[in-house]
Amino acid sequence: MNPRLLTILGASALVAGVFPHAALAGPAFRLACHRVELKGSKPQHIASSAWLVIQGQQRLAVVDSAMNRTLFYDLNGIPDRKAETDFSRLVDLPAALKGSGANLIAADARNSFLSVDKNLTSVSPKLPLPGGSGTGQVEKAQAKALLDARYRLGGLKEWSVIDNQVVGFGPLRRPAHPENDSDYGFFAAPAADLADITDLPGPHALNKAERDYFRIGTEFVASSGSNSFVLVPRTQEHGEPSMIWKVKSGENGAPSRLVPFAELPEGYEHVPQITSRMGGPQGVEVLFAELETLKMPVALLGQGESLSLIVREPGPDGQTSWRLYRMSRVNTTGGEWQGPYDLPTAARHLHPLSNGSTLFFLEGGRVSYPGVEDVNSVLVCNTPS
Repeated sequence: MNPRLLTILGASALVAGVFPHAALAGPAFRLACHRVELKGSKPQHIASSAWLVIQGQQRLAVVDSAMNRTLFYDLNGIPDRKAETDFSRLVDLPAALKGSGANLIAADARNSFLSVDKNLTSVSPKLPLPGGSGTGQVEKAQAKALLDARYRLGGLKEWSVIDNQVVGFGPLRRPAHPENDSDYGFFAAPAADLADITDLPGPHALNKAERDYFRIGTEFVASSGSNSFVLVPRTQEHGEPSMIWKVKSGENGAPSRLVPFAELPEGYEHVPQITSRMGGPQGVEVLFAELETLKMPVALLGQGESLSLIVREPGPDGQTSWRLYRMSRVNTTGGEWQGPYDLPTAARHLHPLSNGSTLFFLEGGRVSYPGVEDVNSVLVCNTPS
């Protein structure tokens, strides 16, 4: 198939921002996109996705939580059956797959974290369950440290592998207070040693409505160059605006922390409260139907020296408008938001990811009981770094 090339020029906008990195600038680049149809088996519901290079071949990996499988596709949407078979031998109940290269980490339905060889030939435990199949492969002292770390993290809500570290958000239970399951916060840990967890202080605690955004499949942790960023959502009730924070490494042995970096574009200062319950197959259908009615950010993605913010907004005809804002020079002085740029898609739900230079959007349809979502294509967009 020869995909149709779609070129979109962003509408001009100039809005004075309160925060120095929050202004909008007119269009400064062309967003060129084409669509690739997925062949063979298609994912029923996307829990996670990653862009990998397996034995020199680029592959899109998609964790299909509805079917307990991970699908692999090449650049033309053709399935890679060998990669699927190799991965299934290593991770039998996949829940998430993040990272790339030597730092490819999978989570399974047992709440174990596994380090996967980049060529899908071997796997080793990162955070195994007590008595799990992986604990016998490490020394007892190391296994205890890993188990303590897994307990401390509780249930992760959002995490990403960025260069050589894992950055995420979840309930950081302190060993001295094991009954406390509401101490949510951001954290970082070396990808090579997830037991070495460090809190990332900075933002005020998130309320329940704001924490919900880390449970619905948003991608709010991103990297650009050697820097990590997180999008901290805020509801109107909180008073503070939603903001992008930057992970700042400590100096002279001081711990890392989050520092304010940029506000979101005008109209996205606050996120709406999600009212749907998030439990059970019926709840998934109701939740995703509600998301189609909300104006909200859905992803923060890194590309070279730039950040891209993906937002959704319901239209009067029931269709969702998908837009992209872009900020360059984020690793030096920071810049202005450029855009918005309309994404050429009529999808009800998008699952975005970046390989560092190209943006990919898995296009999903309406989610129906028991959480099945038809995903038939991927929108591929290129922008200058």
